[in-house]
Amino acid sequence: MKSFGQYEAFAKEHPDELRKLEDEYGDQKNKAQQVREKSITDFFHTGEQGTNLAADINRLFPQKIAHLLLRKIWDDELLMSRHLSYLKSRDSNPVEFNVSNLALYFSTLKIVNPCSYFMGLELSPRFLGDPMSEVSSDDVYRCLSYLSSHKEQLFKHINTRLDALTDRKHSLIFYDCTNCYFETPYNDSYWYRKKALRIIRKQLRKLDGRYSAMSDRELNQVIENTPDYSVQVDELLEAMGEPFRMHGVSKEKRTDLPLVSIALIIDENAIPIDFEVYAGNRSEKKTMVNSIRALKEKYQVNNAMVVADSGLNSAPNLLMLNDEKLGFSVAKSALSFEKRIREQELELSTFKNMVTDEGEVTPYRYKIIDFKTRKAEFTDSKNQVQKKSLDCKLLITFSEKRKERDLANLEAMLVQAQDAVIQNKEITHKFSGWKQFVETNTVEATEEENNSESKDSKPKRKKKLIAVKLNEKLIEKRRKCAGFAGVLFKEPPTEKTEYQSAFISSMYHKLVKIEECFRIMKKDFEIRPMYLRDQNHIKGHVFLCITALIMLRLLQRKFAENNLPLSVEKIKDLLQNEQLTMAYRGDLDPLLFKSQELPMNNCLREKDEEAEKRMHDFLSSNKLLDVLGLPRIKNVTTMDELRKIFKIKTLEVSDFQKKYMEKLITE
Repeated sequence: MKSFGQYEAFAKEHPDELRKLEDEYGDQKNKAQQVREKSITDFFHTGEQGTNLAADINRLFPQKIAHLLLRKIWDDELLMSRHLSYLKSRDSNPVEFNVSNLALYFSTLKIVNPCSYFMGLELSPRFLGDPMSEVSSDDVYRCLSYLSSHKEQLFKHINTRLDALTDRKHSLIFYDCTNCYFETPYNDSYWYRKKALRIIRKQLRKLDGRYSAMSDRELNQVIENTPDYSVQVDELLEAMGEPFRMHGVSKEKRTDLPLVSIALIIDENAIPIDFEVYAGNRSEKKTMVNSIRALKEKYQVNNAMVVADSGLNSAPNLLMLNDEKLGFSVAKSALSFEKRIREQELELSTFKNMVTDEGEVTPYRYKIIDFKTRKAEFTDSKNQVQKKSLDCKLLITFSEKRKERDLANLEAMLVQAQDAVIQNKEITHKFSGWKQFVETNTVEATEEENNSESKDSKPKRKKKLIAVKLNEKLIEKRRKCAGFAGVLFKEPPTEKTEYQSAFISSMYHKLVKIEECFRIMKKDFEIRPMYLRDQNHIKGHVFLCITALIMLRLLQRKFAENNLPLSVEKIKDLLQNEQLTMAYRGDLDPLLFKSQELPMNNCLREKDEEAEKRMHDFLSSNKLLDVLGLPRIKNVTTMDELRKIFKIKTLEVSDFQKKYMEKLITE
């Protein structure tokens, strides 16, 4: 920008210079339109008499633009490019590749085309501008390590931006854990030991020629039987750190594969606040302490209610939350109620009808009783071990529909249990489902059974369990608890307002939001199975999945603000189908045509005419760019026009794309 003073004075004193400025810079809109029209005219009519236009074009090339659309959220709202540039400027040994472009591209891939990182590089030419044309596979994995090592700074920045963009109050915090498996049967303990033995073997063969003639297995035996060498192996294992990919309790029943555990914390808008990745064999109940304390330290969260599932309901965790001056609302299964509560507190005549904040009577009934946790040891914020119990409240709710469902499930399982008792079936070591209702006797296994076991290379079994009768006490307990559920809660110590029962109950029901986050990452982003080995690569992979989820949530809020509430699945479909079709002709600038897939034919589900009309209007008018605050793309456009729309000066057809298109046209 340059100042020329007042317009009237400049026009009077320098009329010729003003005329030159107006010719060069005036009426930019019309000039841009003329340039666009000339590009289109040249494309279709250059060499018209001597060449065959159809033969020159030959093929059309679809180009996805989801990464350009999401860049609006990435750059303008989350300010990620600016912050990553700032971090790069502060590094003593900065990376050479563009972390922002890499992270945005692979976050976009999680949404529109989840795949491996190597496949993601290969898919790059199908995206407009070929964003990974100058990137190597080494750069991708270095980027994952970079995101992992800078995770704390990046998430602090993201949360600062989310606080400004949303009505986040940090009054409700939802916490849950899941685990993800790897496509390998061997855990890190196996690989670490294998690596340590390989290092010792290499050293021994270098020092003593006698070991060179030995096979790896023979030399491993020597190492195991030699105390000095075994000590060296142990020292190497200790230097490698705690194994990360480990076998543990899998929520998806993949006990045959190693796991990692992911702890996720989200806000009341279902937007992630923070995450941690733990070794697969770490107990979820124990990792909660680390995650919550880290959250408080990083984001100064105070006077908040932590909502968690029953799997995290343990006395040490509740004592820790209370010690951190946080309230809690955690589920408690009716089957875990003490005998006193089951016998004295489940009389429905003592329950009240639950009423919403608006005064509407619901079909749920409730009562609130005092509850004292068992005495347990926990480490307080001053790192001192204490042993005590905690006084809190237990909200007991009852639903007639829940009772019908519980009893129907019970009767279905009892049919199988009764059949097993009648036929004296053998019961395996797993006592889940209907097997929990069967009492067994131990009998000697026959010789034939033992022999058949040994043929399959399984350990011989001497005894087996036979179903003999039903467990009437457990059945009666299940019937007594049918329809009941519990929520343990305690307001934050600094909170003066007493929460209503409907609010406490709704808090736990909102926990479904975090389950939805896990479902999206597993089903839509394909966060697992993981094909990574390095711990930093794994954490970087989880970072990209959660960043993709944050962008989707922000986009979902934008749709809701435009009176078009859409599910994550529908938004994902919209981004997948956003593409331009590129026509390429020799040395001329390519032309891009707006394209759209036909909508699906809804033939099975109940039709919502109003919703379908809103969606039709949305697609036909291409309002996605309006929602994002971007100018609309014309039906026929040029690369120069797209550079202005997306504000990317470097948006070009890559050398790889040009060579491939020229090859096809030549052929």
